Amino acid sequence: MSEDLRQLRAVLRQAISSCGMSARNVETAMGLGHGNLERILDGRNELRVRHIVALAKLLKVPPQDFLELGVPQPEGSTKYRLRDWVLPQQIAPPNAAKRTESSAGDIAKLVREAVQQALSADLKETIRDVVREELDGKNPKSRR
Repeated sequence: MSEDLRQLRAVLRQAISSCGMSARNVETAMGLGHGNLERILDGRNELRVRHIVALAKLLKVPPQDFLELGVPQPEGSTKYRLRDWVLPQQIAPPNAAKRTESSAGDIAKLVREAVQQALSADLKETIRDVVREELDGKNPKSRR
């Protein structure tokens, strides 16, 4: 068993023990036969992606959390991102579009508010000037 998988299995074991459920209940929830969980965690049985996804669903965490914690990468060891090669621009991860739309919406809202404040301040000052001129009698229309 490779060292990467050993660490990943340790993270899975810790997550399972932290959830407070018995091994039997975890196996049932993950769709495993009884006794298989321990064999997966100790390396006698293969760890499969479906096991990670099932455990993530059970614990209500993103599956990538297990990989991030269990398969750490040395700093700067990667040069590329897989999504640069396999995902076309229009097919982005589901949360990316929401974040972009949200960020763009937030920025647009801030800009709109700033412009409205600036216009409002200028407009208020212009109205004050006109009212002052009217009250002071400087405006020729008010003398009629």
